[in-house]
Amino acid sequence: MAQSVGLQCVVAALVIWGGGVGVVSATERRTIDLRQGNNLKIIFDAGLRPWRTRGLEDSSCGVFHEEPLTIVLPSGEQIEIDIERAHFTVLAGNALNAADFFGVTEPVSRAVERVRSICGAVGLSDEGLAHCE
Repeated sequence: MAQSVGLQCVVAALVIWGGGVGVVSATERRTIDLRQGNNLKIIFDAGLRPWRTRGLEDSSCGVFHEEPLTIVLPSGEQIEIDIERAHFTVLAGNALNAADFFGVTEPVSRAVERVRSICGAVGLSDEGLAHCE
């Protein structure tokens, strides 16, 4: 299960343009280590404190402030992303089903650099990014 959560995190992390200012105010980079399993506990272990979504307390929670994150994939590869907010879908027993990260707004050159880094971490081609620079 952790492998699929890692892939969903990577795909969600590709949402680079969000709506922030491009500078994350938090000074400490938090690390979500997907090698430690697929339970909501890894989010808390990273120092994040997600809030449950009213009416969906059993299945949904999120972080609603800016955070600099490092996501360690099950393979050990790392992805850095500065988020404006994050949403987590949770199954019974607090098992993570999906993680959606919404990045801060960045200059195009920085966003392209970040997506290239994400593609490299998961072995995807960044071929189409040449048209974005």
